[in-house]
Amino acid sequence: NLEKKIIKSLEKNQINIDHTLDLHGLTQIEAKKRVKDFILYSFKNKKRNLVIITGKGNDNKGVLKIKTPDWLKAQEISPLIIGFTIMPKSSGGEGAIFVRVKNKSKFLEN
Repeated sequence: NLEKKIIKSLEKNQINIDHTLDLHGLTQIEAKKRVKDFILYSFKNKKRNLVIITGKGNDNKGVLKIKTPDWLKAQEISPLIIGFTIMPKSSGGEGAIFVRVKNKSKFLEN
């Protein structure tokens, strides 16, 4: 759901990450709230290129890894998000998610 151009830039390490959230050690309830707060804070503060570190969990089936994409699609925050994708292997791979947040200035014009 992200433009190929953004994904290619991400793979080449050409995107500066504005803000990172590490969910390691959090419960599912804590992590869900942190993700929501993180996206809202980032949007308000014009931080558009984000990384959420979920970790992979046991056998690459961690609860936070599986649930985080669902939380990003939630009605409360999805309107603020352009899209998201798994980070390239060189930058965390399946244990991290890149999120592109909408431009606050343009969003508020609509």
